[in-house]
Amino acid sequence: MQSCVVYYNTNDMRNSMNNNIAQIESNYSLTKSDYLEKKKLYQGLESNVLDKNENSFTQISKKKSDFDAAYQSLLHEKEGILNKQKQFEKLIEGKNEIKSNEKEWDELKEMKAQMKTSAGQMNKLGDAYASASNILGDAINNSQYKQIERLEFNNQIKNNTSQLNQSLSDINAQIKAYNQKLEAAKTGGQMNDSTYQSKIDLITKMSSELNKIKGAVKRINVFESSFQLKNKNKSKVWIGENTKSNALIKNIEEQINEIYKGQTQFRTLSAKLNEKTE
Repeated sequence: MQSCVVYYNTNDMRNSMNNNIAQIESNYSLTKSDYLEKKKLYQGLESNVLDKNENSFTQISKKKSDFDAAYQSLLHEKEGILNKQKQFEKLIEGKNEIKSNEKEWDELKEMKAQMKTSAGQMNKLGDAYASASNILGDAINNSQYKQIERLEFNNQIKNNTSQLNQSLSDINAQIKAYNQKLEAAKTGGQMNDSTYQSKIDLITKMSSELNKIKGAVKRINVFESSFQLKNKNKSKVWIGENTKSNALIKNIEEQINEIYKGQTQFRTLSAKLNEKTE
């Protein structure tokens, strides 16, 4: 009695394999784009960090190592599948079918099983990569390191200092007008010497605070210009403790605090100046 012979149609197998590999390549393409994007983000941060052994950065770099390892595992598995595809093509070269009584039969069955296992492994590795990518992204986003748009920062500083300068100019005009009224009141005998002197002292102090604010505004513009020059080839800049731009940002923040203090002191003096005297 003759045993039954079965066979694999090589074209059907090729089409099935090509479809599976096309899906794998499509998924990998998305993964590669994400990897290059995260890699660029990390490298941008790394190039702006002063001390790479500082704890805040080493925690991120560890996540980056896990991220790289997950990607390399996925890439290695994909390359293994492509190698199996080449082996398959070599095995079936010149054949439309492989029969169960031929020497290639067992090798082909083993190859099919390996491809199925590899496809499942790709899914697992894809999930592992996605997890590592999210962890790295969260580690960067939730860290002390932040990115700012360079030109947006420049426009913000310019707008704020422009408005502040206009406000200072208006206040100077008001002080000058008030000073003239004081002189007129004193000359006309409508204000005694003691009241006149106390208000003149307040105006002098207010003018001093305004000059301090003006000086702070000028220093902000100097520091901001230096910041722009230092980062002129970048659209975004990393800031925060342990970054190269941190000193300039700190200087700007210190001047902003000086302005706030000056404004508070000025309002206090202004309120005293407007108090009615008996």
